[in-house]
Amino acid sequence: MILFLRNAIRVSAVLLLLATATLPAAARRVAAYSLTGHVRNKSGQALAGVVISMQGGAAVQTGASVTATNGEGGFYLSCANAEPPVLTLKYAGYQTQTFRITAKGPVSITLYEAGTPILPQAAGVEMVVELPETPDVAAAFPGGIAAYQAYMKQNLRYPRAAQEKELAGTVLVSFNVDEQGRILDPQVASGVAGLNEEALRLVSAMPWWTPARRQGRPVRSSSYLRVRFEFHGE
Repeated sequence: MILFLRNAIRVSAVLLLLATATLPAAARRVAAYSLTGHVRNKSGQALAGVVISMQGGAAVQTGASVTATNGEGGFYLSCANAEPPVLTLKYAGYQTQTFRITAKGPVSITLYEAGTPILPQAAGVEMVVELPETPDVAAAFPGGIAAYQAYMKQNLRYPRAAQEKELAGTVLVSFNVDEQGRILDPQVASGVAGLNEEALRLVSAMPWWTPARRQGRPVRSSSYLRVRFEFHGE
């Protein structure tokens, strides 16, 4: 009887291992952790609205790979444990900087204004000089900024419920642009409840973009847009 139980346990263990090995990739997702931190300038002032995009396999499939800092300069991202995340930070008037984050705890990142020297970062934040997968030419709305502004003016439909509540704000939408210029996988990276759906609709309905190019050839790339909703009462 004891021998039978031992054999049954061994068989169950083998079946469990086989079942685990045959699970689809989606069911065997890499464990994730929360990456939090703050972004400041060299004077220590918090920078709100810094756009942070995560590169490569560190991004968790179920979470957004683009976010923006809040009013206190804070940010949050979900990262896979497979490899250290690489973050690119963009902010008007400041140098675009890319970092590899090796720290698992909260990180402090300093951005430097355009034309000023860049100093070493805090422990766990390593500067990346160049990403080989970065396009030479970024993807762009067809016709440029003026055409984009005209599209938004003609197509934005302010939600009635949002008007009644006098809601206003900016929704940051991340998305991919494929080699043909099609808009794929739009997601709200930072939004306003009651306005997010309209922002996603606007981005999804946009005409095909001019795709990014690397070494003269069109390539798939990630991008983002800020969709501003300004409420003007009667």
